[in-house]
Amino acid sequence: MENVALINQKDLEQVLKQLNTIHQFIVKSDIKPARRLRSEWLSSNEATQVLQCSMRTLQNYINEGLLPRRIQKRRLYFTTEDIENFLQGKHR
Repeated sequence: MENVALINQKDLEQVLKQLNTIHQFIVKSDIKPARRLRSEWLSSNEATQVLQCSMRTLQNYINEGLLPRRIQKRRLYFTTEDIENFLQGKHR
Protein backbone atom coordinates (compact mmCIF):
# COMPACT_ATOMS: atom_id res chain seq x y z
CA MET A 1 0.00 0.00 0.00
CA GLU A 2 1.34 3.44 -0.94
CA ASN A 3 1.57 6.29 1.53
CA VAL A 4 -0.18 9.46 0.44
CA ALA A 5 0.88 12.86 1.73
CA LEU A 6 -1.12 16.03 1.37
CA ILE A 7 0.54 19.41 0.91
CA ASN A 8 -1.11 22.80 0.83
CA GLN A 9 -0.85 25.02 -2.24
CA LYS A 10 1.54 27.53 -0.65
CA ASP A 11 4.02 24.80 0.40
CA LEU A 12 3.76 23.15 -3.00
CA GLU A 13 4.54 26.43 -4.75
CA GLN A 14 7.55 26.96 -2.48
CA VAL A 15 8.91 23.47 -3.21
CA LEU A 16 8.38 23.95 -6.95
CA LYS A 17 10.15 27.32 -6.79
CA GLN A 18 13.15 25.74 -5.01
CA LEU A 19 13.28 22.89 -7.52
CA ASN A 20 13.15 25.39 -10.37
CA THR A 21 16.02 27.38 -8.84
CA ILE A 22 18.14 24.24 -8.51
CA HIS A 23 17.23 23.19 -12.05
CA GLN A 24 18.19 26.62 -13.44
CA PHE A 25 21.49 26.47 -11.57
CA ILE A 26 22.31 23.05 -13.04
CA VAL A 27 21.30 24.10 -16.55
CA LYS A 28 23.23 27.38 -16.24
CA SER A 29 26.28 25.48 -15.03
CA ASP A 30 26.10 23.24 -18.12
CA ILE A 31 27.32 20.29 -16.07
CA LYS A 32 26.60 16.79 -17.25
CA PRO A 33 24.53 14.75 -14.74
CA ALA A 34 27.24 12.11 -14.30
CA ARG A 35 29.72 14.75 -13.13
CA ARG A 36 27.08 16.90 -11.51
CA LEU A 37 28.33 19.64 -9.23
CA ARG A 38 31.36 17.94 -7.74
CA SER A 39 34.21 20.41 -8.16
CA GLU A 40 32.42 23.71 -8.63
CA TRP A 41 32.70 26.61 -6.21
CA LEU A 42 29.95 29.08 -5.34
CA SER A 43 30.31 32.55 -3.92
CA SER A 44 28.17 33.63 -0.98
CA ASN A 45 25.75 35.38 -3.31
CA GLU A 46 25.40 32.31 -5.50
CA ALA A 47 24.92 30.10 -2.44
CA THR A 48 22.10 32.34 -1.16
CA GLN A 49 20.41 32.12 -4.56
CA VAL A 50 20.61 28.33 -4.68
CA LEU A 51 19.48 27.98 -1.06
CA GLN A 52 16.94 30.79 -1.41
CA CYS A 53 18.00 32.35 1.86
CA SER A 54 19.36 35.65 3.07
CA MET A 55 23.04 36.32 3.70
CA ARG A 56 22.29 36.35 7.44
CA THR A 57 20.66 32.91 7.25
CA LEU A 58 23.66 31.62 5.30
CA GLN A 59 25.92 32.96 8.05
CA ASN A 60 23.76 31.21 10.66
CA TYR A 61 24.16 27.90 8.79
CA ILE A 62 27.93 28.42 8.86
CA ASN A 63 27.99 29.41 12.54
CA GLU A 64 25.90 26.37 13.48
CA GLY A 65 28.30 24.10 11.59
CA LEU A 66 25.63 23.04 9.10
CA LEU A 67 27.42 24.34 6.02
CA PRO A 68 31.20 24.25 5.56
CA ARG A 69 32.85 27.17 3.83
CA ARG A 70 36.27 28.13 2.54
CA ILE A 71 37.83 31.58 2.77
CA GLN A 72 39.90 32.89 -0.13
CA LYS A 73 41.10 36.49 -0.13
CA ARG A 74 38.55 37.46 2.55
CA ARG A 75 35.65 35.99 0.54
CA LEU A 76 33.54 32.96 1.39
CA TYR A 77 33.19 30.08 -1.04
CA PHE A 78 31.15 26.89 -0.90
CA THR A 79 31.52 23.69 -2.87
CA THR A 80 28.48 22.65 -4.80
CA GLU A 81 28.85 19.24 -3.21
CA ASP A 82 28.46 20.82 0.25
CA ILE A 83 25.41 22.75 -0.97
CA GLU A 84 23.88 19.54 -2.40
CA ASN A 85 24.52 17.67 0.85
CA PHE A 86 22.98 20.52 2.85
CA LEU A 87 19.87 20.50 0.64
CA GLN A 88 19.57 16.74 1.05
CA GLY A 89 19.83 17.06 4.83
CA LYS A 90 23.29 15.52 5.06
CA HIS A 91 24.78 18.07 7.45
CA ARG A 92 28.15 17.48 9.04
